[in-house]
Amino acid sequence: MPGKMIWIALGSLLLSLSAFAQELKPHTEFRIKLLGPLSTQANVKGDKLAAQVIAPKAFAGVALEGEITDCASKGLLHRKSVLRFTFRTLHLKKGPMPIASDVKQVSSSKGNKDADESGADIEHTSELLSEADPSLTGKADQALKRITGHPAAGAASAILVEMTSKEKNISFAPGSVFVLDVSPISEDVQPGKKPK
Repeated sequence: MPGKMIWIALGSLLLSLSAFAQELKPHTEFRIKLLGPLSTQANVKGDKLAAQVIAPKAFAGVALEGEITDCASKGLLHRKSVLRFTFRTLHLKKGPMPIASDVKQVSSSKGNKDADESGADIEHTSELLSEADPSLTGKADQALKRITGHPAAGAASAILVEMTSKEKNISFAPGSVFVLDVSPISEDVQPGKKPK
């Protein structure tokens, strides 16, 4: 009987360690790989994004879900190609977690840093979206409320990433690697903010 109790206690400890291992601290650096294409030609506004965590080890294999909020290829009406998106959900074993994620670096599936599949330079900026932000309207606003369960009054709600290129198209193939700064949605997640 005492042996059985030890195994039960050990099992409980391992479960609690597993749960602790997936506690997300503000401004955790993630390396993720895209599971599908991300492109101004292949995608449209409203498309879902799927990625998988490579690092840190505690989150390796976990899925991330996002959404494209704007997509435009360079042409007569556009002076540059633009791709805007957010990663908003981290699918943990204990259930989905709303997150805010800021892109720090992008690499194509060919290993080109801060460049897409064609080798074209990619610039990326971020902006904080909240209910008061006029840029968060329509479908994106509804998606944010659905994910968080409530409007984000005064608190950080999501980070919109904007990628731009002077080339005709922005294209990342599956397997492209992004470095993200990831925080729980309820934390102070200003773009570019340094960890405490």
